[in-house]
Amino acid sequence: MIDIKIVRIIADIDSLLSVHNDGIEDHAFNILFDNWNSVEFLHEFFEEHKQDLRRASIQQAIAQTLDDAEQLENKLLDVAEGETELQTLFKPLSNSEYKLKPYQKSKAYGMVRRSWLRVYAIRIHKDLFVITGGAIKLTQAMQERPHTQDQLKRLGRARDYLKELGVCRTFRPQFIKFR
Repeated sequence: MIDIKIVRIIADIDSLLSVHNDGIEDHAFNILFDNWNSVEFLHEFFEEHKQDLRRASIQQAIAQTLDDAEQLENKLLDVAEGETELQTLFKPLSNSEYKLKPYQKSKAYGMVRRSWLRVYAIRIHKDLFVITGGAIKLTQAMQERPHTQDQLKRLGRARDYLKELGVCRTFRPQFIKFR
C-alpha cells in the first residue's frame, strides 16, 4: 500500500491541505495545477479526449483551461488565506447531498461559466479541506472515463485514511505520515 502524508499547501495555514503520496515528487494540489498550466499536458489530454469536447477545438480548450486554472488556483489560495470560508467554493461531490458533514467527498468548480475543471477534496469542516486531486471533467458522470474514475478512488482512499486517523475539526497537520 502507498504511504501518504497530509501537507500544507501554504506554509502555516491549516485550512487547505493536500495529499502527498510517497514516491511522488510533489503533492496533489501542485501536480494538478502544474498539469493544468502546461500547454503540452493539455494538448495531449484534449487530443486523447477530443470526442468529449463537443464544439470546442483543442486550441480553444487549451486556452480556456489555462485561463480557468489560473483563476481557480488564485481563488483557492486567497480563500484558504482567510478571504472567506472554504465551503463557499466546495460543494458535496454528489449533487443529491444537501447536508454538509465531516469526511464528505467534495468538489470545487473552475471559475469560468460551464467550467470542466474540478478540484476534489475531503471536507473535514467548513474551513478545512484536504485536496486529493482533480480532473478535467468533460462527461456527465465520473464513471464514464478512467481519469475521473481514478479520482473517485483517490477520494475514497483519502477519506478512509482520514477517518482512521480520527482527523477532526481540531486537527492541526504536522506533516503526519499515515498509511
